[in-house]
Amino acid sequence: MRIKKNTVLITCLCLLLGGCALADESKVMASHHRVYYRCDDGLGMDTLFRDLNHDVQLTFRHGSSMTLQQVKTSEDVRYGDMSHSLIIKDKYIVWKNGRNAPAINCYPDNTMLIDQSVDRLSSHLSKP
Repeated sequence: MRIKKNTVLITCLCLLLGGCALADESKVMASHHRVYYRCDDGLGMDTLFRDLNHDVQLTFRHGSSMTLQQVKTSEDVRYGDMSHSLIIKDKYIVWKNGRNAPAINCYPDNTMLIDQSVDRLSSHLSKP
């Protein structure tokens, strides 16, 4: 009888832990959001918003990349460092590449496939 109780207990623990692992995996998958933006200056950027890290990873058309941490504000969702900022507006983002640089509006480009590699996204783009 004791062997049956231990077997049942071990089985329940495995099922419980397995369910937690699946829940965590789906949480991680749901916490990433990738969008390709085309900006008013003709440039584009691939953005990967990572909610669990509270950051956004940017890959630009010319191949360089950077990661910006989320900045807490009461007015909007903002990412930045000492010289760059990305602000999320209703259906677009505002990008500043440098402290005194002008703000550039960037809009989602639905023509880019979400499952393309970043390398393919950042090449062969023409100005609109």
